[in-house]
Amino acid sequence: MNCKFTRSRAEKTDRYEETKQAMRPPRSIPLWAIIGGSLFLGYLAYFIAPVFLNKEGGMVFPRYVPTMNPIGVDLRLAYDFSKGWFSGAPVPIGWIYPPLERVLRLPLLIVSFPCAYAIQTVASIFAFLSVLMALPLLVCKRADRTALALVAMAGLLSYGFQFELERGQSNVIAVALVAWALVLFHRSSKRGTRLLAYLLFSCAIQLKLYPAVFVLGFTQDARDWRRNLIRWSALGVANVIGLFALGMSNFQAFLASLTTAVGNSANIFNHSITSFAGMTQKLADGYTPLKYHPTEVAGLAMQVQSGIPAIWQHSVGRIVETGSLIVLATCFGLVLAFVAWRHARSNFKYMMIMCALSAMLLPMLSFDYKLSILIMAFAFFVGESDVFVLDGWTGTLQASLFATVSLLLVLTLFPPEFKPIFLRSSTPMLLGMVVGFTLLMVAENAKCGQRRHLDACPDNVP
Repeated sequence: MNCKFTRSRAEKTDRYEETKQAMRPPRSIPLWAIIGGSLFLGYLAYFIAPVFLNKEGGMVFPRYVPTMNPIGVDLRLAYDFSKGWFSGAPVPIGWIYPPLERVLRLPLLIVSFPCAYAIQTVASIFAFLSVLMALPLLVCKRADRTALALVAMAGLLSYGFQFELERGQSNVIAVALVAWALVLFHRSSKRGTRLLAYLLFSCAIQLKLYPAVFVLGFTQDARDWRRNLIRWSALGVANVIGLFALGMSNFQAFLASLTTAVGNSANIFNHSITSFAGMTQKLADGYTPLKYHPTEVAGLAMQVQSGIPAIWQHSVGRIVETGSLIVLATCFGLVLAFVAWRHARSNFKYMMIMCALSAMLLPMLSFDYKLSILIMAFAFFVGESDVFVLDGWTGTLQASLFATVSLLLVLTLFPPEFKPIFLRSSTPMLLGMVVGFTLLMVAENAKCGQRRHLDACPDNVP
């Protein structure tokens, strides 16, 4: 009798503990903790270490941005080209941006160049913050504001954004136009609003050609491919016509300038796949620069030569380029397949981050001032993401993958001079993020499949 009583009491205790365990909320890790930890590790490794804990035994502050004097050299060229075109001067060779870009710059001609540079600087900061802070909070009310504040702070202090301001570039403005065009497109079906969205998007393309890849964002229903293709084609045709808007001579000058500039694009500040492949081939051939850290580069070249079979030494550049393009195409294809297969809002952010990474890796001329657009896309991704619930292997995998891509992003925030010689090109980090975000998307969809429930946000894209 006593044994039965003891056994019954033990069973009740076990059931109580099981019920208590089931009612206990699963462990979770917020986005701000992962992002903050990544930024702190990057700060220690790529600022504190090279500046204070260096071999010289003193405070060494390397050249932060590859400056050119006078400041704003790219904006100055655009300013002069617009002034020359407006006054009827012959079409110059050497400007690699679309012909209508000089028309979009005409309002700056009202003021002197120093004022024009100040206006563009303020406009770039405003556009940057509008995408980093205002847009995510507008699109998703449940966004992690602490995480967004950390991303905004890191973005404003980042090497890429300061490089953008120093050159007087307009990448941030162009991508901000794309971002707000997509918001207008997805939040209203009125004809006037849609036309305004298309106009903003077309202005971005005529400033910089690469925003054209974001045309995939103009997708109302991923399963309605016919309507989407018609919309994408119409936008494409309109912007191709825009390239001829100033006449055939201007278009031919644009093509000639683009071909000339691409010829010598392999350098440490160009993070395109083509540039990275070219630099790898140079190292395999034993290249040693005259000025840029010749001893370090020579040592890296010896390591590359010793790690490559002799039969591949003269073709390693093509192998790197082909392999990188295959990785990018495969990952982008998987993301698009998931978007078409499961039309969920949670998948839209992956398509946008992949568009941003493709816009940075594919153009042959893709200098480090474009790194600022990656932060803008990442801010949207963070705004659309939720805490990582560690309730199984998929939740832990998601948190680990997000921590990985966050660390890779942090590596791009610091200038090349602050990093080891083998990490000074941002291309490997960008390709790593391509793979990381693809795996993260697969894990997120696998977890949703296991739970069989709706996303935290509605299933239609914003």
